[in-house]
Amino acid sequence: MVCVSLTDAEAFAAWLTSEERAKGLIGPGDRYRLPTDAEWSAACGLGKYPWGSAWPPPADAGNFCGSESKTGPANVASWNVIGGFQDAYERTAPVAQFAENKFGLYDMGGNVWEMCSSEYQNTMNSLEIRKHFATLDQNEKSSDGKANRVLRGGSWCDVGHTSLQSSYRYANLPTFRFIFFGFRLVLEVGSGG
Repeated sequence: MVCVSLTDAEAFAAWLTSEERAKGLIGPGDRYRLPTDAEWSAACGLGKYPWGSAWPPPADAGNFCGSESKTGPANVASWNVIGGFQDAYERTAPVAQFAENKFGLYDMGGNVWEMCSSEYQNTMNSLEIRKHFATLDQNEKSSDGKANRVLRGGSWCDVGHTSLQSSYRYANLPTFRFIFFGFRLVLEVGSGG
């Protein structure tokens, strides 16, 4: 699902928790929630990119901005794309269309940026990444004092070696919605589950 905010995702997780507890599908102490930044890192693995270290990504690596992205809505012919890469989806792909990682998880790179519950801090990105994006203003807090949250994994419209690195963190407000922001949930098993 895209065009939802982190606030929407957290509300959905609370609703799903309530629904599945009521049906006995999860225990009374279990709950769904967004992953933390550290949990997302562990689920992605330690490679330079979610698919390994090669550039460009191999064909089955995920949904990224390849030559297929230059078709569709008006004015996209001018888009930058990943040279030598193409996948079957101009925009968001259905889940699990590409190879799973070593943990059996799909889409840890590309498709949509995935929201994490962790608050963004500038020091989360390496010095090399911070220098690369020196002109990108990723403040820790918005002008109204709300803490930005971490997004991970890149999306179907990302083309850069840096923004697609497994270690890269993007930041945005918890109330912001966009066509390439989405989420996955973690099932936290409680002591009673």
